[in-house]
Amino acid sequence: MAEIRPYDGDQPYIFISYAHANSPAVMEVVQELHHRGFRIWYDDGIEVGSEWQENIAQHLADASLMIAFVSNAYMRSDNCRKEMHYAVSKKKNLINIFLEETQLTPGMEMQIGNLFALMKYTMSDEVFYEKLWNAPQLGPELLAEDSQPAKPRSRVKKQKKVPIDLTVEQKKQKKRKNLRLVRFSVFSLLLVAVLVFGIVAWSTGLAKRLEVRIQQEDLRLLPDDTVVDIKNELLERAAREFCGIPEGEMKVSDLAGLTELYVYGDRYSLSSYEAVIGEENTGSVEDLSDLAYFTHLEKLVLAFQPLRSLETMPACPIEYLSIDSCPLTSLQGIGSLLMLREFNADACPIRDLGNLSNCLELRRLCLMGANVSDFSSLKPLIHLAEAELSNCGLNELDTLLGLSGLTDLTFRDCDLRGTFFKAFDRERIIVSLTLIDCKLNSTDNLDDFRGLTTLSLARTGETLDWSILSRLPALRTVYIDTSMEEAIGSALAGTDVQVIVSE
Repeated sequence: MAEIRPYDGDQPYIFISYAHANSPAVMEVVQELHHRGFRIWYDDGIEVGSEWQENIAQHLADASLMIAFVSNAYMRSDNCRKEMHYAVSKKKNLINIFLEETQLTPGMEMQIGNLFALMKYTMSDEVFYEKLWNAPQLGPELLAEDSQPAKPRSRVKKQKKVPIDLTVEQKKQKKRKNLRLVRFSVFSLLLVAVLVFGIVAWSTGLAKRLEVRIQQEDLRLLPDDTVVDIKNELLERAAREFCGIPEGEMKVSDLAGLTELYVYGDRYSLSSYEAVIGEENTGSVEDLSDLAYFTHLEKLVLAFQPLRSLETMPACPIEYLSIDSCPLTSLQGIGSLLMLREFNADACPIRDLGNLSNCLELRRLCLMGANVSDFSSLKPLIHLAEAELSNCGLNELDTLLGLSGLTDLTFRDCDLRGTFFKAFDRERIIVSLTLIDCKLNSTDNLDDFRGLTTLSLARTGETLDWSILSRLPALRTVYIDTSMEEAIGSALAGTDVQVIVSE
C-alpha cells in the first residue's frame, strides 16, 4: 500500500481520527479518499521534535471535517475520545465510520448518537463507498485543485417494469395494504427504539440516574424560621453550644454556620475529630431525624454509636459522612444525602448497600470491615473514583470494576483469583492499587495498567511472577511487607521504581 503524505497547507482538509490498532482497515479508506483527490491529514504528519498533543489539537482545530473510525479500541483510547469531544464541542463537520459493533459509553453516545454515521461493518464495500461519496459533509472544497468531485460507484440499472392497469378496487386494496405496512414498520421501529433505550439505560445506570434527578427536584430543607425541637440530648447540647443559646427557643437560622459535627462515643466536638477527646459529655446518637435542623451541615463523623439504621436520615446537604464501629448492617436511608461525595464506614458489619445508588455525586467509598456481595447499587455512580472494600470475591465485583471513573482501589481479605487484572473496564486510568491479605493467582494483563503510579502489596501473591511490573511506564513506588520482599525485589531490580518495605 503506497504511503500517503499528510496534507500541510492552508486549504480545507480532512482530519483522520483513529486507533492505531485499526490501522490496516483505516488506511484502506484513507487510500480511497486520497485516490479521489481529497486533502487529508493524520498523525503521520507530526513533525519530529514537536509537541504531540499540541500538534494534534492544532490540526484538528484547523480541519474542515473530521472522519472518526469508531471501534472498541477507539473507545478505549483516551486520545481518541479527547479528539471526538473536541470536535463535537467545536461543532466540526463530522463523519463517524463504525468499523465494528461498538459499546459506546453513555457520555459518548449522548454526544455522537445523532451525528452522521456509517456502519461499515454491516455493508459491502460497494454500498459503503457509495454512501461515503454521497455524504453531505464531503464537499468539493476538500478536493485538491486538479481533482474531480467524487461520484458514487456505478450501479447496474434495473429494467423498468411495464405498469399493469388495476381496477379501482384493486388500487384501494393496494393502498390499504401499503398503509398497514407503513404503520407496522413505524410501530416496529418505535418498539425497537424503546427496547434499545431500555437496555442501554438499564446496563449503564442511566435510568436510575434520571429517576434520582427527578426526585431531587422535590427535596426541600427546613425554612430558616422553623423552630428547632431537637429530641437527642447530645445533639441539642451541640446545637446550643454553637449558637450560644443555653436555653429557650432556637430557630434553624441560628444553626446556619454549623457545618461540622464530630461524635465519638458519648463525646462531641464542633471543630475537629481530635477535639472530641477530653470533653465531658454524655449521650449517644441512634436516631438521625434531628439532623433535619442542621441545614448547613457538610461534614458528620459518628463513631462508636448504637446506630443500627440510616432510615431516619433526613434530607441534608452532608458531603462527608463517616460512620465507624457502629452495628450498622444496611445503608438503606443514605440515599437522602444527595450531595454526599465521601462515605466511610470502618469496622461496620454492612451487608447491604441499600439506596446508595441515589448518591450520584459520590467520589469516595470506604467499606473496610463490611461483607457486601451485591454491588449493583454502584452502577449509576459514574463519578466514583476511590473505593476501599473487604471480604468480597472477584465474581461479585463486576459492577465496581466496570465503572469508568475509578482511579484508586484498595482490597483487603478478598478472593481475587481468576482474571482480576483483566476484569477492569478502564484499567489504564487506575493510578493507585492496594491489595492486602488477598488471594491472587495470576498477574496476567497487569501490563495494561499503564497509568499505575503506586502499588501496595501485603501478603498477596508472594509466589507469583511480578516481572511484568518492570514494563509499567508510570510506576514510581511499590509498598510491600517483608513477605513480598523476595518476589518484588527481583522483579524490579535494575529499574527506577522505589520499593519501600514495612513490617
